[in-house]
Amino acid sequence: MAALVAVSELAYLILRIVGAVVLGCLGVAALRSAWRCHRTGPAATEPAAAASRRAPSVRRAFAEGLVTNLANPKAAVFMVAFFPQFIPASAAVLPATLALASLQNTIELCLYLAFVAAVGRAGRALTSSRVRARLEAVTGTVLLGLGLRVALNPR
Repeated sequence: MAALVAVSELAYLILRIVGAVVLGCLGVAALRSAWRCHRTGPAATEPAAAASRRAPSVRRAFAEGLVTNLANPKAAVFMVAFFPQFIPASAAVLPATLALASLQNTIELCLYLAFVAAVGRAGRALTSSRVRARLEAVTGTVLLGLGLRVALNPR
């Protein structure tokens, strides 16, 4: 897919638009959540906050993560632009690329696990309805901005 995006202007355009739509949808959902918290007030959102803390099913969480990653053109662009300079001329391209991708995934996994541990420790403060509404508003605004940037940014 990365090779297709690198050589096909149409494939890149489609992937860019899909990525922008996904970011826009995530941003709108976050802003709607922030607006609901703001409109109903802190006392009324506590039961809603408790209900929203229920973990999604593993299947749903995996599907959301997969769709988000597949709609993200940065990963493909990064691989095409960054990995080739680290592959020796004498090495087979596929195994070397898979090794680099595995290394990248391992590093990202460690970073995300550290992030999850930090957020887990700060969980009580982050689930306060007032803090949650502000985080949702900031996140929604950033996601909408990124979606617009992806949509309007040429190659």
